[in-house]
Amino acid sequence: MEHAGAARVAASPTQAGYGRLTAEDVRQVAFGKPRMGRRGYDEAVVDAFLDLVEAELDGPAPADGNALTPEQVETMVFANPPWGKRGYNEDQVDAFLERIAAELRYRAT
Repeated sequence: MEHAGAARVAASPTQAGYGRLTAEDVRQVAFGKPRMGRRGYDEAVVDAFLDLVEAELDGPAPADGNALTPEQVETMVFANPPWGKRGYNEDQVDAFLERIAAELRYRAT
């Protein structure tokens, strides 16, 4: 999965902050490290959540009604990485979560 790694400049219109968010955008997103002195979000936890988002955007709505909601995305809390490690930049992850919530809200209408 591509979620890990150095920050990249967004290449597609959706990653640039406009247009629809796709499962491919989620698959290709990469976040930078937090500034020195900050721990950031645990990469494994964020990546696991993005796997759920990717599946949600890639497939049909669940028949059991257990679709991921914008509210769940907006209230998501990620753990810090283990001591001595730096995870993903919180601001970058939070901004991407806002885009995910907006896309889910759009799809629900």
